[in-house]
Amino acid sequence: MAAATRAIQLARAGEQPYFEEGQIGDIERDALVEGLPLWLAAKAGSLYLAANASWPGLFKIGCTRKSVESRMRQLSGAGVATPWVACQTWLVHDAHGLEAMTHRACQQWRVKGELFHAPAEVLMQAIDAVVTQDRAMLAASLSIYLPETFETAQGTNGSSSSGGPPTPAVLPIRT
Repeated sequence: MAAATRAIQLARAGEQPYFEEGQIGDIERDALVEGLPLWLAAKAGSLYLAANASWPGLFKIGCTRKSVESRMRQLSGAGVATPWVACQTWLVHDAHGLEAMTHRACQQWRVKGELFHAPAEVLMQAIDAVVTQDRAMLAASLSIYLPETFETAQGTNGSSSSGGPPTPAVLPIRT
């Protein structure tokens, strides 16, 4: 998956991966073709914007590779007076990477850690922008290497029937 990781890094930097004696050698091309679907499957998950009635106007931007519902139960069991509720979720191909990118994009509203103080709609728009831009960059740079499900997953909910993590290669879909 090293070739896939390098290709994703290049795509996010706005660079096209090229092979012959370039940034990704010819030998790694096969590894990229095989590794990219595995990379996407290993990283897929959900971003969420969550609220808690105990802290009006304060929101948590987080991610999970499991179900958002189980993550809300986990957060709510952490000694808080009222439960955490997911206001919005996004199915994404790189949950932890996009969470970090979203936190940077929302830095001006950060209170502490994963907590942000801004209108919910402002935070939702910022998250939408991050996941949409990242998907577009990956599709533009890596489209011939992406599995077909990367393009066709748009418009589906991307969740598995077992309540586990989303299916691999899920696009950023706001639910």
